Amino acid sequence: MRIMRSVLRFMVKVVLFPVAGAAVILKWAGMFVVSCSAWIFRILAMVFFLTAVLSGLMGLEEWPAVGRMLAGAFVIFLVPCVGETIVAVMELVSSTLVTFILS
Repeated sequence: MRIMRSVLRFMVKVVLFPVAGAAVILKWAGMFVVSCSAWIFRILAMVFFLTAVLSGLMGLEEWPAVGRMLAGAFVIFLVPCVGETIVAVMELVSSTLVTFILS
């Protein structure tokens, strides 16, 4: 029974090896895409934030409209954070697979 379990474990490791490689490649590609787009989204959020605050202080917009612009800036700022969370989950999956294969 013990030999059969070790053979089955080896077979699962062999099957999961390409999956772990694909997970590592997807993780790195996701990190690259998220880091590049994070610059753009955060600059855009900063522009929205500054426009909202300055237009509110100068009296160009009413404060409810300023609040909507600030909410838009916050949502735009959160888009890269969601992407970073997805990449962190992908990293957890890939590191778990690699740990299992190396054990």
